[in-house]
Amino acid sequence: MQQLRYFVHVANYRNFTKAARRCNVAQPSLSQQIKKLETELKSPLFHRQGRNIVLTESGQMLLPRALSILSLHDNTVSELNELAGHCGTVRFGIIQTMAPYVVPYLLDLHREKQAIELPAFEVYEDFTENLIKKLVEGELDFAVMSSPISEPQLMMKVIAHEPFVAVVPSNSKLVKLGTLKLSDLRDGPFLPLSRIHCAGQQIHELCKLGTDKTRTIIQSFQIETILRLVASGGYATVVPLMAMSGEHREGVTQIPLSDKKIQRQITIVQHPDRYQSESARKLMKSLSNAIENLVKKHQMQL
Repeated sequence: MQQLRYFVHVANYRNFTKAARRCNVAQPSLSQQIKKLETELKSPLFHRQGRNIVLTESGQMLLPRALSILSLHDNTVSELNELAGHCGTVRFGIIQTMAPYVVPYLLDLHREKQAIELPAFEVYEDFTENLIKKLVEGELDFAVMSSPISEPQLMMKVIAHEPFVAVVPSNSKLVKLGTLKLSDLRDGPFLPLSRIHCAGQQIHELCKLGTDKTRTIIQSFQIETILRLVASGGYATVVPLMAMSGEHREGVTQIPLSDKKIQRQITIVQHPDRYQSESARKLMKSLSNAIENLVKKHQMQL
């Protein structure tokens, strides 16, 4: 079983060094196990062309079957553990433009109301692409991200629609307008979220549609960095609404955008073959409710 896991990681990373690092083993050990698997199957699984690793025809045939075998194994272990009363730990992923706001809010609800029963869980905060890979490989029970998702192996459920808002310095003349169009931001320097985030990609596309004269001066990976720069004066940005949920938002004002279509879909994504324990189902429900409440809470404040 472990050999199949190593094979799947090498197939996904197309690199023995990265796969070994991911599996927490030395590269020679991983390579040796792959060799043993190839010997057992009497067929090479990879073309080794220098640093380039390409699946052979046998490797291409084995990959989906290996994923199915590993999924069946993991699901069986989870079901047997649940039957024996061992709930285990739920592992879920969440994108970086949601995690700092959703996870603390979920925990706050649990502490305040004590009505939310949270199972033991581990959170993996990462980019969409990496979370999709972990879901396909069976490393996560589910993930929270924004759609669309291009991976056909996964299934999605939309749980909320979150608007984007404009954020300007509190002393800006734009505050008096009450609502803004994207074209209202063209006269001043604009600070967009980096395209490396799916939310950043959406913001870039939206602003391109709104005006081709917006002056972009800085792109940042971090929403908090952008908001602090806006607070320093002279800049404007567009961020997801939940990003304004922090306690320390002095010096900036959020303004609704007049186009109601400027929003992102928040989805729970999972692999259809992944067995979801009762703990995982409970956590998904709690997260769904928390996200829906968080978005509604801040929409009421607009």
